[in-house]
Amino acid sequence: MPDWTRALAYLLFWVVSMTLFTRWLARSRQRAHGVASNCVRHTKVMLIVGVAGMLSFAALLVAAHVLPIEGVNALATACLVGMMLLPAYLVADYRFARHVVSDEGMDFGRPTGRRLFFRWSEVRAVRFGNLGHWFKIELQAGEVLRVPAAMAGLPAFADQVLRHVPAAQIERDTLRMLERTARGDLPPLR
Repeated sequence: MPDWTRALAYLLFWVVSMTLFTRWLARSRQRAHGVASNCVRHTKVMLIVGVAGMLSFAALLVAAHVLPIEGVNALATACLVGMMLLPAYLVADYRFARHVVSDEGMDFGRPTGRRLFFRWSEVRAVRFGNLGHWFKIELQAGEVLRVPAAMAGLPAFADQVLRHVPAAQIERDTLRMLERTARGDLPPLR
């Protein structure tokens, strides 16, 4: 097989795989079972992806040291360990990034386990970042919080933001997106 057809096959595989994964993730946001109406959190898809990623890189790390592969050195080991940290972040985010919205404000959980409560009156600005696909909340104190569009429970979040944060503090395009999200039309995942 010529090199260009192999490259095309890999590209096609990647595009199809990512399309199917994105659809799976989008459907899981809609059908999140056991999510309280005021809770914004990741779906089980993130946990599955995180655990599968950690196990994959752990298997590569073990194979690199068990099998007689020439060139496996400390740098390669460090790279594999570093790659294991990326899906570990997803697992930690799944476990701790559970946000609770109320009329008073939002109890925000970070992947480190640290929690932060803020009142809606403390919000300086809200905007949606297309690159990271998250709602970015800037607080008066300078803290920046991000709520990924891949989370379940976004309609409750959007409703609370629209009711308690003045429209002047919400970016115009973000305001329209929050209105659609509050009605159940979630932001697309790309």
